[in-house]
Amino acid sequence: MRLFRKMFIKGLSRNTHIYTIIIDGLCKAERFKHAQSIFDGIQSSGQVPDVVTYIALLDGLRKRWHLVEAIELLQRMQDSGIIPTCRLQHSSRWFL
Repeated sequence: MRLFRKMFIKGLSRNTHIYTIIIDGLCKAERFKHAQSIFDGIQSSGQVPDVVTYIALLDGLRKRWHLVEAIELLQRMQDSGIIPTCRLQHSSRWFL
């Protein structure tokens, strides 16, 4: 999280792509609460999470069997009007 703050203090622009990379890295480090916090902060920074951002967090949650959180996020994704891609649909089979 310090690196995240430092990046933006140094002037790195905040965009969905950067947020997605950070979320993916946090999930790989099993820091899901931090990843979800960053995800929730995207919109407050004026950005909108895209399907790739959702997949990064969903995939991290799924791989560690955080299925309740993953299903809730999937519902949130659909409620926001983002259409699941083939990659997400393939990943979603693990929920069943």
